[in-house]
Amino acid sequence: MEIESLLKSACRGQPVELPTGEESISAQLFDEARHQGIASLLWHLHSDAGVLTEWPADLLDKLKQQARQEAATEMIREAEVQVMLEALQEKGIDLLLIKGTPLSALLYPAIGLRPRCDTDLLVAEGDDVRAAEVFKAHGYSSFFENAGDYLNSQRSFRRNDESGFTHAFDLHRQISNASITFSHRMGFHELNRRSVKVPSLGLAAKTLSHVDALLLACMHRAGHFAEMGERLIWLYDIHLLTEALSSAELDKLVERAGELEVRGLCADALNASNDWFATRIPTGLTDTLQQGAENEASFALLTPGRASRIRNTLLMDLQQISSWRERGRLLLQRLFPPADYMRWRYRVKHRWLLPFYYIYRLGQGVRLLFM
Repeated sequence: MEIESLLKSACRGQPVELPTGEESISAQLFDEARHQGIASLLWHLHSDAGVLTEWPADLLDKLKQQARQEAATEMIREAEVQVMLEALQEKGIDLLLIKGTPLSALLYPAIGLRPRCDTDLLVAEGDDVRAAEVFKAHGYSSFFENAGDYLNSQRSFRRNDESGFTHAFDLHRQISNASITFSHRMGFHELNRRSVKVPSLGLAAKTLSHVDALLLACMHRAGHFAEMGERLIWLYDIHLLTEALSSAELDKLVERAGELEVRGLCADALNASNDWFATRIPTGLTDTLQQGAENEASFALLTPGRASRIRNTLLMDLQQISSWRERGRLLLQRLFPPADYMRWRYRVKHRWLLPFYYIYRLGQGVRLLFM
């Protein structure tokens, strides 16, 4: 709890004095900051505003080195992103950058402050197959293929360059795996009409509007919250997006959150952002978002525990699908996914073992739903 309190004070821009004579506190603080993806941010706070001036020199040096490493890594990644965006554009594939990469380029005050393990791209339904061919032509291999519209809607690509650096892209044909309903209401063409340019990543670079990006950030947080708890770098995305919205955009946020039935998720995310980063939230915004939120099925995603997350996500999607046939398809895909997916998911080395893993998966599904 002491580490969390110290970290929160630093994130809120408050002077922080560490207990003297406790080297383990420094080590724990650095490890937690790096785990949460905000080590570079803490260094930026120190160098920019002097918030951490009382911290031990060795801790500050670790933060500084982490920031330099992240900045160098991001420069390498950004160069490859531009190459691949141009290659995809040449083939006539329209796409949107989503999540961390465009936020890093548009909102973060310096390069390398928004660490990430890959670059997320959203394409229209059907374009993922053509895009996959472009990646493969550029030396990328796909270690995981999408496995049905109700199970997983992304493909992941990796390539090691000449220096041994690993480049990674996730290619999405739906904006979120956390909720089918949310994804269907946030379709590519609608998002593309409201998209904005990302000049630093080249002429082909586009991303979501700030309102759409904030809605996605709140849903992405909720989709992982049950198992991971708070992820501070994702919360800082929400902090920056919220403070970047104009008055008209804030009104649009409330309107869209209501249409998507994620008002409660947005209100909770904004409150958490304010708690950790002193986000400037207009008076009454979270109260407005919370009106009627108690009836939203999506709010159950914030219930702690992996079992709760899986059960609540499935029940939410089943409730929103009106056709019994489509509900049956969803259950079949979740319980009996393709063999390639099963081999990837459970690391099955021999195909003859697959029936046992299908039985195991069915048992797990029944247990999660009814126990």
